[in-house]
Amino acid sequence: MKLNQSLKLHGNLNRVIELDEAGIGENTIVGLFADNDIDITVNDVRSILRIKDTLTNKALPKSVVKQTIKSAKTINFPQQEAFA
Repeated sequence: MKLNQSLKLHGNLNRVIELDEAGIGENTIVGLFADNDIDITVNDVRSILRIKDTLTNKALPKSVVKQTIKSAKTINFPQQEAFA
């Protein structure tokens, strides 16, 4: 992921959390994003809010990811197709 993409992702996650903490409902959050040409669903918002505490408590070490990718390439695991 490029830096610009990473910053946008982090910013959008923060917007969802900020809106939720201000008492804004999930449907309104989705509407605000849609008004700004960002296609997310109520389930996306719920998922972000459900996992935010878990994902902010501990980071998955980069070394673990690198080793997993290296092992997968060695074993030739098939690549999963990205969601369209």
